[in-house]
Amino acid sequence: MVRVWWPGFIRKPKLRLTKPSLKMPEKPSGSTLFTLTLIFILFVFGGGIWDIVYRDTLRSMGSTSSGGALLIYPSLDYQFIVEGLAASILLFAGFIGLIIIYQSTRHVYRPSYSKLLLVAGMGLLFASYILLNVMLGGKFQ
Repeated sequence: MVRVWWPGFIRKPKLRLTKPSLKMPEKPSGSTLFTLTLIFILFVFGGGIWDIVYRDTLRSMGSTSSGGALLIYPSLDYQFIVEGLAASILLFAGFIGLIIIYQSTRHVYRPSYSKLLLVAGMGLLFASYILLNVMLGGKFQ
């Protein structure tokens, strides 16, 4: 038998290989599903699908003839990316306003806090509605 020289400071690793087990992933929680659904809905309502379909006419922003920034495309047929993001953010703000209004009904025994939540939620919802209407009005100019 031939012995091969092997350096003493290098040790052969002792490995125990086990068979991998394939398990079904766990069901995501309800809040995770709700958050993912909300993000998808805001993406669709903000014009994300339109941005994907019409990639060739996609621009982030425009400019006026005097060199100023144009954030809202003046036609209903097209939109800028910034316009879609702003619409999504305003829709999200309105949804948060609705959640705050709902939370105000949960604090019946603390009327001052409930009124504060109600006014804050209505203010956020109203501001979101007004700003979305202003954006829509800019499309007709």
